[in-house]
Amino acid sequence: AGGAGGAGGSGGAVSVGGLVGRNNTVVAIITNSYATSSVTATGGDGGAGGAGGNGGDGSAGTNHIGGAGGVGGAGGSAAVTLAASVQAGGLVGQNVLGTISNSYTNTGAVSAVGGAGGVSTQGGIGGTGTGSAINGLSGAGSAGGTGGAVYSGGLVGYNTGTISESTVSGISLQSAAGFGADGSNGRNGSRGTAGSAGGAGGAAGVSYRGGLVAYTTGLINDTSATNISMSGQDKVGGDGGSGGTGGDGVNTAGGAGGAGAAGGLGGD
Repeated sequence: AGGAGGAGGSGGAVSVGGLVGRNNTVVAIITNSYATSSVTATGGDGGAGGAGGNGGDGSAGTNHIGGAGGVGGAGGSAAVTLAASVQAGGLVGQNVLGTISNSYTNTGAVSAVGGAGGVSTQGGIGGTGTGSAINGLSGAGSAGGTGGAVYSGGLVGYNTGTISESTVSGISLQSAAGFGADGSNGRNGSRGTAGSAGGAGGAAGVSYRGGLVAYTTGLINDTSATNISMSGQDKVGGDGGSGGTGGDGVNTAGGAGGAGAAGGLGGD
């Protein structure tokens, strides 16, 4: 049988801030500080999956079935986890356990775009059968990668630390999560083999945005955000791959058609 294709790698994380990208230890303190610059961050795309290997040729023997094709490798996810995503803030992109106090940002724009999911690949082609034997079953299509997540805030994108006595004003926030990639189609059967199944579409990423902070599990007090404009862009999930057509019979019934796969969820 042919070998399975390898999965694509994940997209890289990005943390960008007008003053600091990441402030991520308990002794990291930002105080009496400000930023007035614009911030732009774009996440990395997931890598493409590898193609499945073709099945071996059985035609050298007598009535030998061909080898099965390998399954295609799934597309890699863009940066989607909390620790690995696009995190952008007017002052700080990611504040994990750190402290921000008596600080502000009052001009500029924060723009963040998530990476796209990695491209899927088809499975390998089934090997040729001989005589009364059928061909090998082709490999199933692979799933498309998931789109990247985005956290964009006027002051901080992602926060698990402490923010106090700080302000944001006059900031424009624009964010869009990454597209999910389409699943690949299954391959058609031949000489009595079933068609292979298609791969599922990847889900679109999710975006979080906030005038002060996009996402927080930390402490925020005596802090405000005013005159903030925010906009986002819906993203669609990937289409599911179509199943392959069953092959005509060889001294036996024809093969079944492969199953189609589900499309990925949309996001914002």
